[in-house]
Amino acid sequence: MPTTTPTTSLEISWEEKWVIHHVMVDHLGFGPSDIEEITPYVCTLAIVEKIERDRIDFTRVELDHIRSTCRAYAESDSTPNHDVEIAQALVDRIDSMEFRKPEEPVRSQESVHRG
Repeated sequence: MPTTTPTTSLEISWEEKWVIHHVMVDHLGFGPSDIEEITPYVCTLAIVEKIERDRIDFTRVELDHIRSTCRAYAESDSTPNHDVEIAQALVDRIDSMEFRKPEEPVRSQESVHRG
């Protein structure tokens, strides 16, 4: 049975959020030039946090990360057969999803019917 860790809200300004962000990234020992190196770690932590909070809403970057890591896991010789099937099913499901390009406007049904 999962346990829930109590949380406390901390009201912070936009500037305070970014100071915290800077301090945490600095604490990890990464600099601005390390963005390529740190991105997978940040993405992985965001996904883990969402899963632990029973959230299922993921960004496109997170879904791409889930797909690539699940694909590698499914292709690994050390992965149990049961997990291979689940990981590959996740890869297939993400591959079948359609994503709107950022520059494409969202069209409502009403605008579609008008022409």
